[in-house]
Amino acid sequence: MNKESMLRRAFNQAMVNDAVRYADEAADFLVVKNYMLRYAKKHGIDVTAEEIEAYIHSQRRRWKEALRDFTFQDWIMK
Repeated sequence: MNKESMLRRAFNQAMVNDAVRYADEAADFLVVKNYMLRYAKKHGIDVTAEEIEAYIHSQRRRWKEALRDFTFQDWIMK
């Protein structure tokens, strides 16, 4: 498994963790980061904490950009 594939798989698995509540970004960040570090160690992939942090931040940006289109729907649903 290459590094990019590992980061993607680890991130996806970390985000479905019950500890990630989407309410406290700082706490969620630590949960995801810790999970990804353990995943990399388990699979023998050499990745730094900085690389994992950068990947998490890039995925958060993509997620926020994707959710921009749903502001009207959120307003209607209230």
